[in-house]
Amino acid sequence: MVDWISDYFKRSYPANDQYAQALLNFVGDAFRFILYYMVITIALSVMKVDVTILYIFAQGLAWAVAIGLGVAIGLVLAVPLREPLRRFLERGWDQSGSKDERRGDGGG
Repeated sequence: MVDWISDYFKRSYPANDQYAQALLNFVGDAFRFILYYMVITIALSVMKVDVTILYIFAQGLAWAVAIGLGVAIGLVLAVPLREPLRRFLERGWDQSGSKDERRGDGGG
């Protein structure tokens, strides 16, 4: 069942580009690994084998994936948002500075 799901995922998006196909193969194999890990862990748990060490490894892997996705999303969003954010921050600093100067001139 795991192999069928992984192969279905790999073939679900018809990619003519070699890069896209390589990415789909990588994601499909990662998905296969995760599903095999889940099946083996559940099977050992049902057989009353202590799987605490497997849970520890799974937790570390989950943290690594979460950090990696966070960094990847940050890098993907950094490029298109760099200029608008810079303009917004410069406008915000300019407006706050000019307000302070006006307040200082009027008091006296």
